[in-house]
Amino acid sequence: MSYEAEHLGSGVVVFRKVIEVDQDFLIPYIAELHKKVVAEDFTIIHNDDGEAIYAINRSGHRYNIETINDVNRIMGFATEDKESVAYKFFHKCESEIYQCLLRYVEQYPLVLPSLWWREQGHIVAYSPHSSMGFHSDNDVNYQPDAIPDFQLATRHVVGCIIYLNDSVKTNEEIKKYEYTGGELDFKYLGIQYEPKTGDIIFFPSNYMASHKVGDITSGSRYAYISYFSHGSQDAERGISPGPKTDKIISTQVWMPEIFDDYKKYISEKYGDELHNYPDLTLPFSRFANSSGTKDEVLNEKSRNQI
Repeated sequence: MSYEAEHLGSGVVVFRKVIEVDQDFLIPYIAELHKKVVAEDFTIIHNDDGEAIYAINRSGHRYNIETINDVNRIMGFATEDKESVAYKFFHKCESEIYQCLLRYVEQYPLVLPSLWWREQGHIVAYSPHSSMGFHSDNDVNYQPDAIPDFQLATRHVVGCIIYLNDSVKTNEEIKKYEYTGGELDFKYLGIQYEPKTGDIIFFPSNYMASHKVGDITSGSRYAYISYFSHGSQDAERGISPGPKTDKIISTQVWMPEIFDDYKKYISEKYGDELHNYPDLTLPFSRFANSSGTKDEVLNEKSRNQI
């Protein structure tokens, strides 16, 4: 695997055709899961008269009931059967995402200190005639005097997507498992990307990389999404990273190994020439860590008051 990086600009990087997708297995498999996921992803809220007024998804966002079948996040695809096609495929996705992440860090080394933990991937399924409006991936729909209960997205630094089927331009071109529309549009960056099967795209999660998914005019759009994040645990706000696990359950997982893995990757790639690329090692050149400094300052102030 060459992992050739195609830079679209402003931190948006595509690794082309990294994942081989058996669509005859995967697309029907996901479509079947999609039928069941609405009940798991949304809670219908009723007024005092028992009338359904809106729905709340698992991330704490409110939706019009008419739209809850449009775009759904599928978490319930994990299997522990190591011989199954699904197990092997999604573990391959996780592995290849990580390999591409190391190469993304190579392009932007100072992102490394902001990569503390990751969210294992989940599937996003778009029904025909659906879309997603402009948003950034670290926005939790905050408004003054309306603090969101769940704030997981505020910790996102980098997002990545594996595309599981192709976008094509016209119905005349469309083939089995393809769809028309559904382009990824980064408004502020002036970047548009047409999804292709097996591509992995990385991009910043902040407001500059705000993006939308264009109208899907025919067919269904499927993708596998993961996020890389920073910050300490805050279970009350939905932030609970745990230890590394082989189970793919769309959970949050600490990544203490990424510093060593990145160092090994660039050392093996550049060898004795690494010293000619000082930018690659910037994350390792800091004076000291910042752990425990609060207590040190308090102790020093106490000592000076004696």
